[in-house]
Amino acid sequence: MDNFKNKFQIKELFITKVGNWNISLRPKQITIGSLILSLNRKCPEMTNLTLEEGKDLVRSFQVIQELMNKSFKPEKLNYLALMMVDQQVHFHVIPRYEKAIEFDNVFYKDKDWPKPPILSDKIDFSVKQLFRIKKIFIE
Repeated sequence: MDNFKNKFQIKELFITKVGNWNISLRPKQITIGSLILSLNRKCPEMTNLTLEEGKDLVRSFQVIQELMNKSFKPEKLNYLALMMVDQQVHFHVIPRYEKAIEFDNVFYKDKDWPKPPILSDKIDFSVKQLFRIKKIFIE
């Protein structure tokens, strides 16, 4: 669990908690505003979620939608629960944009729109820029 938290910098890029779930900025941004939604206890399989965690998951989806509506306003959100490498219940939340999004006077295009995102791609944001993106979500 510590490896997972360190890899995705859950503590440093934490945005908010919804019951049993943490919402944090994804350190490697696929599209601007990419997030990690992760269960806050060790759990390798979706089938091990409790009913309470399931209810909190639905609420987390709603909170993420609210955060996105107030910030970058994507056309769609992709939720990917792959867990092939990281054996921890989590979702990669990838906002999808039909048009380029401006941040720091630069326009960022979702080059894969409307096809599935490519997780190995990333936008090279500096640590300072990541913290400014995080701040957009928590203001």
